[in-house]
Amino acid sequence: MEKEDAEDVKDLLSYEDDTAGGLMTSEFMDFLPDTTVDETLANMRLLVPDVEFIYYIYVVDAQDHLLGVVSLRRLLTSPLDAKLGDLMTHNVKYVHHDADRKEVAELISKYDFIAIPVLDEHKTLCGVITADDIIDLFVPNPTRRRRGLRRK
Repeated sequence: MEKEDAEDVKDLLSYEDDTAGGLMTSEFMDFLPDTTVDETLANMRLLVPDVEFIYYIYVVDAQDHLLGVVSLRRLLTSPLDAKLGDLMTHNVKYVHHDADRKEVAELISKYDFIAIPVLDEHKTLCGVITADDIIDLFVPNPTRRRRGLRRK
């Protein structure tokens, strides 16, 4: 495992399993508010191999405090010279890293989110939880169940 990946895993393992921190992934896209759509798209092309799911672009300040979010749809339909800070949605719903999984599931369900950001006590963006992650917690995987039934 590469050193950077090992550090990410070590950080994630420091959270309790049943909290937002334990459920989150540290693979997400974040950019500064003065980044243009053109620059964002160019950077995304370079970063895509390192990020499994891209639902939103998170806009952060230089200290990684969450400022806003831009949907991929908004990004793709905006002029190339538009800045993320002008496109972003403010007052983003988020969960704290110590929130329990029920709270996370309720927010994702209530607002019909695809993903929700996870912030620490300093409002620093530290991860993202996808709706798929929550579904996996509450809905048993039918293929696992079927495989178990076949064994005798």
